[in-house]
Amino acid sequence: MSFFASLLGNPRQSTGARLLERLSTATQLEDRRGAIADFKDLTAAEPVRLIDRGGMSVLTQLLREEDTQLTRDILETLSNLLDPDIPRQVAETAAVKPADKVAHNASVFLLHDSNVNDVLNASEDADLYVRYHAVQVIMKLLAIDRPKTQQCVLNTPATVGRVMSLMDDRREIVRNEVLLLLAKLGEGSDGLQNILAFQGAFEQLLTIIENEAQEEGGRGGVIVHDCIR
Repeated sequence: MSFFASLLGNPRQSTGARLLERLSTATQLEDRRGAIADFKDLTAAEPVRLIDRGGMSVLTQLLREEDTQLTRDILETLSNLLDPDIPRQVAETAAVKPADKVAHNASVFLLHDSNVNDVLNASEDADLYVRYHAVQVIMKLLAIDRPKTQQCVLNTPATVGRVMSLMDDRREIVRNEVLLLLAKLGEGSDGLQNILAFQGAFEQLLTIIENEAQEEGGRGGVIVHDCIR
């Protein structure tokens, strides 16, 4: 068994292992783009479990490259790996169950605080789908293991600033997701609530409420409700 075959806890190791090896060794941007696109499709089609000896780090390290297409596909792949509803249909004979996949991949991802930071740093790219999938990755981590995800954020408090900066995005799909993320991020954590308040969360939320009231002629919109929550 090759080294990269050992990075996947999946009976169909050969396809995923080849894609990971191709992704990690490719020197041309187009080759990396092709490999991650194929790996993304694989994670959407069957449950895939990554282990930390290289599988997860191959993905997170590539988030540091400044290429929108590559970043978008990596974030969507991570989102697939953390989603219990993907794939939509799983054969009863499948060796890896979606719930096992999600719990395993989240635990591997959260081994390193820097992984959360890398995902939110990637959201500096203004691409709509990059920002959407970055928020989705953190939301799914909070749903799977909120205490550990919150601890990772507390250990790298600069990540809160990344979340706060996303609130300035005027695109509805991004801002709505960020508001939901804020509600979940501080839930049950005095430390994160304090950091959010210190970094101006109240002021930004009140500004959004005021702007929405002016634009919609009232205070009954979904965005306003999310802000108040």
